[in-house]
Amino acid sequence: MLSSPVHSAVSAVPSVTTWNFEVGVAGAGFLALAVMIFGQWKPFHIAGAAVFFAVFRSLANIADSTVLSHLGLSKNIYNMMPFIASMIILAFTSKNSQAPKAEGIPYDKGAR
Repeated sequence: MLSSPVHSAVSAVPSVTTWNFEVGVAGAGFLALAVMIFGQWKPFHIAGAAVFFAVFRSLANIADSTVLSHLGLSKNIYNMMPFIASMIILAFTSKNSQAPKAEGIPYDKGAR
């Protein structure tokens, strides 16, 4: 009884035959790591860093329809802006950033 509706639902989902990096993750993992380091593992700093990188990421998406289109730069330049900004920011801020003391230590409820 149940197999017929489940089979219909599964067959309705299109299969993914190719993976396009630019459409898939597009370097979001690198930016997420940069946000954590730049935010120094503090929630409000992380939120500020995420907004900072989101502005650069959104500029890449809307560069064609803004004043930036008159600069004559390639779309690829705007797509690289979040990564370039993260490299520059991390070069100056990562020296003072310290990870939490318990990072990498498995949580053991009985040890507390």
